[in-house]
Amino acid sequence: MNDISIEEINKLLMLKENKIKIMEHTTNKSREKLKQINDTLDKEQKILLNIFSMLQKNEIELMDIHDDYNITEIYSTIKDIQNSLRNTKLALANLIRYN
Repeated sequence: MNDISIEEINKLLMLKENKIKIMEHTTNKSREKLKQINDTLDKEQKILLNIFSMLQKNEIELMDIHDDYNITEIYSTIKDIQNSLRNTKLALANLIRYN
């Protein structure tokens, strides 16, 4: 059985210490990256909730059109809904494009 010198033990300890430091650095980078991902997901969730709210508003406006509306009122409501849907489509496209 060979005796291991103190120097060899110190070298082994330094190697282990370096590996631990590398793992800690990797863990910290991963933690930061996960935080960035979570922040991005939170922003995207808010955008999607806003889009969903706009769609619900459009649906309610469509359901509120009554037989007693005149053609001008119906046309105006439909134009407003079209504009809102256009904005919704743009918001969704931007979400997909930039995230």
